[in-house]
Amino acid sequence: LLINEQILVQSILYRAAASDYNSAVIALISMALQATALLIGLILLSNRLFWFVLILIGLSAATNTIFSQILNDIIDLAKFDWLLTEARHAQNAAGQFAMPAAIGLAKTLAALCLFAACRKLIRLSLHDRSRSPGAPRANIAAFLALVIPSIALALGVPGQLAAERNIYNFAVATLTIPPPPQRRAVDIPVSKTGSSVEKIIWIVDESVGYDAFAKLVRPELSGFGPIDFGKAAAMANCMTRVNSGCSAATLPLAISMTIGSGCGGANFNPRRIASRGTSRKR
Repeated sequence: LLINEQILVQSILYRAAASDYNSAVIALISMALQATALLIGLILLSNRLFWFVLILIGLSAATNTIFSQILNDIIDLAKFDWLLTEARHAQNAAGQFAMPAAIGLAKTLAALCLFAACRKLIRLSLHDRSRSPGAPRANIAAFLALVIPSIALALGVPGQLAAERNIYNFAVATLTIPPPPQRRAVDIPVSKTGSSVEKIIWIVDESVGYDAFAKLVRPELSGFGPIDFGKAAAMANCMTRVNSGCSAATLPLAISMTIGSGCGGANFNPRRIASRGTSRKR
């Protein structure tokens, strides 16, 4: 429960609340079978392999719990790829998300301690012959119990991946994605008009904040004498409508700047136009 809290809530409770009982039951059975296989595997493993597997479980579980603690969401393949892409910002984000990350890590450590305690108590309650350490057959059975659920779900068996194993499934899926197909070369004819570009217009969307633009990008453009119209508010919180508005605003801006009269000559103010309508900050 500690490491699979968000997965259980979203895949079972939310599905049941939406009257999707079929998906909720499938997720419940899948999570129960994975938990049972995990418990059997941890009990049968020899001591050395147990601690090795526990570390692997901890790495996957910690990634899930920290992610869930920060975003109240679960990791899927798309979010896993996003995490890999944004990993370069981990040091900058560490200070802001230190507290939820610490809580998620504490949940993971508590779950690992419970795993170890549960294994010890169950092995003590079993017969001496059943808990002989390092038995090859027991290790093979434990390995199969731990790996078969991941393979089955990767092959398309319906169900929800548990937090102790999903990171490794996502990593394998990412590494085995086939490369995009080769595309034929596109010949672009060279314009014979002899005209050159007079103005370049940059529209920076919300993925790059204005402060970051002013600090990092604008100094690199200082040699070109740019005209910075400043920070503009979006017309809406939907990227589709924002892009439509930017496209509609670009044409009169380009015409105005090309004839040399600037924005004022065409009575066009991008800040005023962009701030009209139902502005709502996300």
